[in-house]
Amino acid sequence: EYAAHAWYALGACRLRDDDAPGAREAFEHAIALAPRHAMARAGLAIVASAPELGVRDVPPSFDATLAAAAVRVFRGDDGADAAIDLVADALAAAPEGSTGWMIPIDPLLNVARSPERWRRVLGTLRSRAL
Repeated sequence: EYAAHAWYALGACRLRDDDAPGAREAFEHAIALAPRHAMARAGLAIVASAPELGVRDVPPSFDATLAAAAVRVFRGDDGADAAIDLVADALAAAPEGSTGWMIPIDPLLNVARSPERWRRVLGTLRSRAL
């Protein structure tokens, strides 16, 4: 699991560096280790310009919602704000606990780039941490 997350993070870093072949390779390694790794599939979808790859073969879940949102947010689609709202709603509906704790540091979501857009999500996470 840790190796899959490391490969996913490496893929996201390579994607930000405009190294699409390197990103694809890293995301594929992550998926080989964890076939249902939703965020690695989202990264692969971004590289392939095929949004459906982000959630295909991933059971409906909070992670699948996050992956679909990540594709839109990374691309800066017009629907990015709606995708963030979808994450906020999914987080609000999730049981108390650790759900979503990675959102602020996830490399594809890149919350630090525009924390004001993520205010609702960050507020929910903050209230759960107290």
